[in-house]
Amino acid sequence: MMQHKYCFQQNSGISLVEVAVVLVVFSLLMVMAAPSIDDFRQRQKLHSTLRSIATLLHNSRFAALKINAPVVVEFSSDSCHAFLDNGEDDHARNWVQDKGEKSLADIAVESGLKLTNNCNKSSHPNKFRYTRKLRVSSCSITVTSAAGEKGKVVISSVGRVRIDVSKK
Repeated sequence: MMQHKYCFQQNSGISLVEVAVVLVVFSLLMVMAAPSIDDFRQRQKLHSTLRSIATLLHNSRFAALKINAPVVVEFSSDSCHAFLDNGEDDHARNWVQDKGEKSLADIAVESGLKLTNNCNKSSHPNKFRYTRKLRVSSCSITVTSAAGEKGKVVISSVGRVRIDVSKK
């Protein structure tokens, strides 16, 4: 019986040149994608902060209605703080968190974002208060990213909260 030998001279594996070409193509794709990935991360940080502030305001309004006590939301350039303003005697409804007044929530604004607001009243700057009354003074809180993109959390005159994001 005759045996047939099939002799195939195939190279198994890949050459160094092929690996180098794949690495160069992959590197070029990553260089092109890096700016858009960073922009996406910045937008997500902005949107996340806006949602957190809106949630804090929703919960503050709900707590004021449920407990029948004023809730003060205090803003700084890098945080928000909400507390019940239901102290006793001289400390009742004084817009300041006194001993015994419960903290409801704290939000720290992520790095690279700046918080500004127009909820300024002459006697109580950077503060906003929900009470049992449905009427409140309307205002907005603006969050600005390092890239200049802005978003707002707007509080209507009846206390409803909405998020507005401006497109670049």
